[in-house]
Amino acid sequence: MKWPEFSELARRLGISAGDKVALINAPSDYAHTLPGVDGSSPELADAVIGFTARRGELDQLAAVYVAALAGRRAWIGYPKPGRLATDLRRDELARDVRRYGVQSIESVSIDRMWSGLLLHPLETAENAVQADIDMAWPGG
Repeated sequence: MKWPEFSELARRLGISAGDKVALINAPSDYAHTLPGVDGSSPELADAVIGFTARRGELDQLAAVYVAALAGRRAWIGYPKPGRLATDLRRDELARDVRRYGVQSIESVSIDRMWSGLLLHPLETAENAVQADIDMAWPGG
């Protein structure tokens, strides 16, 4: 990735110079293309980015949810439609992550293969109750 693309990606992800970035389940080449990746543990990172292509893998991204709940940058990277075999779509993923106490507040293009959802804590207890209802309701 060339420097202008590199700095643009950092801007889109909200990563500043000097930030430490932890990757979870990242594609093999991402350690060299994302800014600030230095092998930091998710607990010590300023930003945590977890990648998944399957809904069944969302439980494996607990460190991403913990980072979001702690007020740090927390992203879930998921495949763009038609790029990889996946059962994830943006709107469904945004709904599904609410069961972890977080909500999607922004969607960005990471690159030609991946999109990302920025996560923050659910805003109120009422939202958490609504998320539980949404998850329990068939087709909700």
